[in-house]
Amino acid sequence: MKMKDRPIEYLELSARPAWVMKNSNIKTISDLLEYSRPELRRFTNFGKVSANEVEGRLGNLGLQLRDATKKRIWIPGYWHYFSKRDFDKQ
Repeated sequence: MKMKDRPIEYLELSARPAWVMKNSNIKTISDLLEYSRPELRRFTNFGKVSANEVEGRLGNLGLQLRDATKKRIWIPGYWHYFSKRDFDKQ
């Protein structure tokens, strides 16, 4: 099983971030990696300490959250990511 396909419980998060993940329907590490730090911080009861814990656990596995400078747009069937430069081109 690929690391990204493992359930979120694999990260062994403390109670608060684990509860937020469950209530936000984030079931796998892959689901979690689709979010940036600012997006996670918008969840109720998900503060700096929770964000630091999640980033630390992912970092231990060689993974990181999505880059916040990239915008994502839903194209039927998948998310498409654009960098800020894609929007600045005129």
